Amino acid sequence: MNSDFFGRVRKIGLIAACCTSSGIAVAATPPPPQVQPQPTGLLEVNFATSQSVTFSWFQPLAAPKQPPVDAGTFAICLQDPNYLAAHPCETQLGGSSSNGVWTRPATDASLHQSPVYIGSPFSPNRVLTGYNYWTTLTLSNGYYDRSLRWSLAACVTKTSTTCTSVGAPFAWYTTKALGGNPNIEIFRPSVKVTAGAYNFGTSDVDAFVSRITGYQALVGASGTCAINPNESGLNVTNSSKFITRSGQVLSAAGFRSGTAYDVSTLEMIAIVNTSVSFGATAGPPGTVFGPPFAPLPLAFQAVNGNPVLTAMATRDITITSLPLQPNQASLPAAEQKFAIAAVVSIDDLNQIKEVNEGDNKGAECRPFTYQ
Repeated sequence: MNSDFFGRVRKIGLIAACCTSSGIAVAATPPPPQVQPQPTGLLEVNFATSQSVTFSWFQPLAAPKQPPVDAGTFAICLQDPNYLAAHPCETQLGGSSSNGVWTRPATDASLHQSPVYIGSPFSPNRVLTGYNYWTTLTLSNGYYDRSLRWSLAACVTKTSTTCTSVGAPFAWYTTKALGGNPNIEIFRPSVKVTAGAYNFGTSDVDAFVSRITGYQALVGASGTCAINPNESGLNVTNSSKFITRSGQVLSAAGFRSGTAYDVSTLEMIAIVNTSVSFGATAGPPGTVFGPPFAPLPLAFQAVNGNPVLTAMATRDITITSLPLQPNQASLPAAEQKFAIAAVVSIDDLNQIKEVNEGDNKGAECRPFTYQ
């Protein structure tokens, strides 16, 4: 560490108070630390093991000609936001890591540091402005799957009145990982659309709501689900919908380019020209869906932490209720086809905190003959 820093540290504690204009002594505090933007947000952990996280910050030095009140002690807190609001980090100096408090001297070996200067490294006039600090902490599973907030106190001594504290961003270390997929099968005289929800995480999840919707999709000239909106005979318009592999249902109008549609950026699986959709009604796993056609939520509950099927529900669609697509009318009856696209959205209301909320949707499309 720079010798300049040790000189400052040796003075800490000798001057822990200063004076107001009235001459009354008040505790002096160091400049506020600047917490780096990590670790924050939703972070994935394994429930069965401890998780190591790195916390980092910049600690400015006191301005020149000011009392030498640089930080000599740091307290790092990771606790419930409401608890932190009632018990600021500087009031917990010396607390236990089991309660989410880590107190370290500025010179502690567990606090890695590097000096920060203003000016060229080759200039004898460069100015030391502070230190970057970082330390690695171990979190047990008591920190998982609940709302937490980081806080940092920089103190002259181990007395709360000599501290400056700052709140850092929120964090949520999650052991949850949901997924799901639709499946389309034919059981004449109906087509069965099935939604399956899976828990790939390492702990149980509470009940959550999912959504499955089926659409009659367009059949292309090759007899498969159409994915080229510019194909002759499909009669695609701006009111049509494009369905992607990731479960997006997009308005065709947004992809109009002149007289054609540009879907080069999409992983298309289906095109929908009709408003006919078949939604899941609310009910326990295994519920057979029925009218009305408007999509409604379906309740799922995952009951263990293994990557196994945790819930299923189906929707039967009567084949004879599906209109004949114009480009199929000229074909022999035995060759006339229809297509069904299904979109599933697992944890549709975001009730479960997961590290990746973007992989909970999926879609599939399959063509069938009417007979």
